[in-house]
Amino acid sequence: MKKYTLYLVILIFIISLLTVSVGVARAYECEPGHLFSIFTGQPCSTISSNNASFSDLKIGSRGERVRAFQQMLKDSGFLYGRVDGIYGRITDSAAKNYYRIYPPTPINTNAPVVHGVSGPQILDVNQEGTWTVTASDVVGGGSLSYTVTWGDEVYYYGSVSALQKPAQQSATFTHSYATAGTYNPTFTVTNKYGQSTKTSLSVVVGNVNPPTPTDNITVLSPNGGENWLLGNTESIRWSDSTPTLLCVNCGNIYDIKIQATCTTSMCTEIYRPFMLIAKGVRGTSYSWSVGSTLDFIGSVTNGAYKIQVCQSGTSNCDLSDRYFTISSKIVIQEAPTISYLSPTYGPVGTTVTITGSGFSATGNKIRFGNLGVENSPSYNNLSSSDGTHLTFTVPYSNYYACWDSYPACMIAARMTAPGIYAVSVINSSGKVSNELSFAVTQ
Repeated sequence: MKKYTLYLVILIFIISLLTVSVGVARAYECEPGHLFSIFTGQPCSTISSNNASFSDLKIGSRGERVRAFQQMLKDSGFLYGRVDGIYGRITDSAAKNYYRIYPPTPINTNAPVVHGVSGPQILDVNQEGTWTVTASDVVGGGSLSYTVTWGDEVYYYGSVSALQKPAQQSATFTHSYATAGTYNPTFTVTNKYGQSTKTSLSVVVGNVNPPTPTDNITVLSPNGGENWLLGNTESIRWSDSTPTLLCVNCGNIYDIKIQATCTTSMCTEIYRPFMLIAKGVRGTSYSWSVGSTLDFIGSVTNGAYKIQVCQSGTSNCDLSDRYFTISSKIVIQEAPTISYLSPTYGPVGTTVTITGSGFSATGNKIRFGNLGVENSPSYNNLSSSDGTHLTFTVPYSNYYACWDSYPACMIAARMTAPGIYAVSVINSSGKVSNELSFAVTQ
């Protein structure tokens, strides 16, 4: 009986060994990625052959992860030692043999780094904003994908391919908000390993009023210096860069006004009334019978004026840059006359007002002693809105016309020294006034 019992035990032991040996196909019988061996039909290891979750273990490591790794090596036919949770030389040798056949795939443990988000944080309703996200992939070699949640349930997706390692990349997004409020758009950057980093900022959307239209009109004529005769027909011209529809009777319409200059020493804008010349004009020019208006406020007489052109019903306007003159006849201007200077003394840089008569609307020159400044651009195109006042600054030095030639002459300037200087006016007709004295002090 004992003899039969011994045989039975030996038979059971042999069957158990055979069961273990065929239950799991050996590693060299499995193709990478196959669940069953193409040679034996047995199931391959349940742990992926390219699993890198144990690649950080080394001699001296202990614990359940070591035990699980040893069991995987043993099931794969690489470890013939004990599964004891201790990473020793035998386990290390088996691991090296395993990794020779199934090299581990490196694992990226670094999420992308977001360097910043640039863009507006205050917007009007329906105003479009542009934001740029800059990020880099620490590992590189792949691509970064960018997503953004705007906060009003609109999403945008995009990706940028990495060009180098590490790769710094950026993505640009545009968006507008239809409702006032405070929003927190969140930008997410994800690398090829699925690791992501988020950043956000606050955007306040508040102004629901439409933006103030840009002044697109430019008055071309009269724009300063012209002399128009009462009763003659002259063309008022302007340009407008506002987009319009290409169709008959489409586009903007304009109102044209004339602004008189002020003739009193206590003038402000309220004393410079605008008189309406024309209303609802189409195109960019208007033939005006000089002097005619649609207003009963004041009248156009001899004097200095500016023209204003506006898009009807808007504040989109432009005014002549300088005054032009209107007269009842061609004026043959006589020599100007200086009545007095104010002040009559002071250091260089002092602002002096000349009061007199016969000054031109534009093109007056100031002669200051023998310094030659009447040839300087700063002193040879002075304007007088009323023909009786001019203003200039006491010059710092003399002036040579050849300074503005090319090549310029190399003549040194002489600083204006203290002393008495004769002041006179040359009008646009070339007529010279009388002289009055100004004392330059230190």
